Amino acid sequence: MDDLKARQQYWRERMWSYLGERPSRTPLNARIAGRLDRGDFRIEKIVFESRPGFYVTANLYLPATGRPPYPAISRASRFHLCSLFRTAARRASRP
Repeated sequence: MDDLKARQQYWRERMWSYLGERPSRTPLNARIAGRLDRGDFRIEKIVFESRPGFYVTANLYLPATGRPPYPAISRASRFHLCSLFRTAARRASRP
């Protein structure tokens, strides 16, 4: 188990060395931009700031029935994920 913990720590540190320093926690300023009713579930289109001034769009899939708290699936747009990987790749390639 110690080997696993050491490996996790190694990869975590390596990932953050590529991405740069961890950003400080800031308010998400989330808002709902639209809703779609699909019968058994609804889709809420949300926008939030992952960093101040850096907006992320996502779809939140929520069941139409049941008692809260509801299970939910959040899906961030592919564009956002690609931009994170590009930023990491640029930082990793710097001398």
